[in-house]
Amino acid sequence: MMQLRKISLIFKEFIGEHPKIFLLLFFLLLVEGMVAASSVLSVIPMADFLFDVTLKDPSKVTLFVQDKFLLLGIPSNFWSFGILFSFLNLLNGALKVLIRFAILHIKYSILRNLLSDTLKKFFNTRWSFFSGESQGKILNTLNNELVTVGNTIGAIASQFALAIQFFIYLSIPLLINASMTITTLVIAFAFGMFFLRLNKYSYELGKINTTTAN
Repeated sequence: MMQLRKISLIFKEFIGEHPKIFLLLFFLLLVEGMVAASSVLSVIPMADFLFDVTLKDPSKVTLFVQDKFLLLGIPSNFWSFGILFSFLNLLNGALKVLIRFAILHIKYSILRNLLSDTLKKFFNTRWSFFSGESQGKILNTLNNELVTVGNTIGAIASQFALAIQFFIYLSIPLLINASMTITTLVIAFAFGMFFLRLNKYSYELGKINTTTAN
């Protein structure tokens, strides 16, 4: 619990230092989530058309798409539904690339600042610091640990992105069958609790790895 609190404080500090990047990431995630949900739902009109070309008993999603097509003067046929499906998936793919770019931008911006601050502190330190500290520890900090911190922030940003996408995607099965979706989530959470207990073992292994590198 203490480790999670420390990570949250570090992440909050980085958000405070780079608010524009994180706001851009959050905006892209919201847009990508809505587009992804729409791309999934766009399969329904195609399926309805393939099962019944006349669309005598369409679903609510198909009726909504038909109304929008009618306003735009677009005929409701296989090609229009197919183009809509393809366009939404292409847009979804482009947004995923932008989100990945934003995450990498956050990672390298933070890593650049960490390296810059660390080097400034080293250059402003008295010589007694270098003679008193282990050279292996200093070199490991510059070569490995700062890079690890940057990778960790990138991983946290990726998890943040996945969490937002998860809740947006979750809206679709909740609308279709809420009770089954909630039951599945409870079972998944119960199995996932086992892996959370592995955190303390990975933390101890990480300490050993850092000590060895030092």
